Amino acid sequence: MAPKPKFYAVKVGHNPGVYSSWPEVQAQTSGFSGAVHKGGFNTSAAAQAWIDGRPAPVPAASSPTKSAAKGRSDSKGKKRRLSDVSDESGWDVVYSDGASKSNGSPNAVAGVGVWWSPNDPRNIAERCPGRVPELQTNNRAELIAILRILETAPQSKRPLLIKTDSKYCRDCFQEWLPNWIKRNWRTSTGEPVKNAPLIRYLSAQFDARARRGQQVRLQYVKAHNGEEGNEGADAQANKGVLEAPMDEQDWAALEAKLKDELETEFSGSAQRPRPVPLEVADEDERGGVGVRDVKMRKTSAGTTQNPKSTSTTKPAKPISRPVAPQAPLDLPPKISASLSQITPEDYAEFADCVLNDDDLSAELSD
Repeated sequence: MAPKPKFYAVKVGHNPGVYSSWPEVQAQTSGFSGAVHKGGFNTSAAAQAWIDGRPAPVPAASSPTKSAAKGRSDSKGKKRRLSDVSDESGWDVVYSDGASKSNGSPNAVAGVGVWWSPNDPRNIAERCPGRVPELQTNNRAELIAILRILETAPQSKRPLLIKTDSKYCRDCFQEWLPNWIKRNWRTSTGEPVKNAPLIRYLSAQFDARARRGQQVRLQYVKAHNGEEGNEGADAQANKGVLEAPMDEQDWAALEAKLKDELETEFSGSAQRPRPVPLEVADEDERGGVGVRDVKMRKTSAGTTQNPKSTSTTKPAKPISRPVAPQAPLDLPPKISASLSQITPEDYAEFADCVLNDDDLSAELSD
């Protein structure tokens, strides 16, 4: 009997979603700061529910025929891709697209398109940055369209679903990125990765959204399949081709600036160590000055701290110092007195100096 398939959920990573193998999870979490993932789900629906923060659905009974067919498909090495979002009502949905006329030729011009909804002020139609034909490619326009969404969409707690018809963009973040990072941004043949500065900045934008608490899903859709959003983004990209040329951006500088902003933003988020209380010397019962005998314990910051304790140590031995000799005191001679010489007034004055029982108890309690 074949083992029951297991599913993995990547909640925070390069491309959050549901996966069917551990290597796929590693590809989406490797090199990603603060990645969150979980495995051992019996169904993809349960894994998706965990990502969305919903209770896991009760699995419906499935026919053996369908399960066997699915098993055969998996046995051929078919990789499971990100599951599509079945219920988009809780998501902000946006489409991206790129267009290039005479792609790869000296006359190439490319446009960037973003589509939210009809006549939406957030829609974008721009020329692809770069004033030389080598930079006016379809792949660059597709990447920059996604980037423009992340640069312009306000940060929100609502998850963001970006739909693209670019297999290149999908594979960049779903397949190739972890290996590029391991190989210091070189391909398997040792060549420098094309569009590396742009992809690195785009990856930093995805990371920033995740660190600030927003889930972002990049979902592939087929081109020109009649989907309104995809057709709208395509129209925006073709409008962008007609826009005036734009200067190329310094993607490396933008990446560094974004990372500096995140460093500043999150540098104070770590819990500060609690202040160490001041230990005060107190008097022991023998009238000497002692220091509390305490055990040292480590605080969260790794420093040592003294908790309260009522036990005391022996008084510290006084340090002896030489004293210069002094002349003897000139004391009056002792005068002996007999009881017959003490008057009743002397007895009364002496009695006033003696504490009664109540005064003595109060004095000792202090």
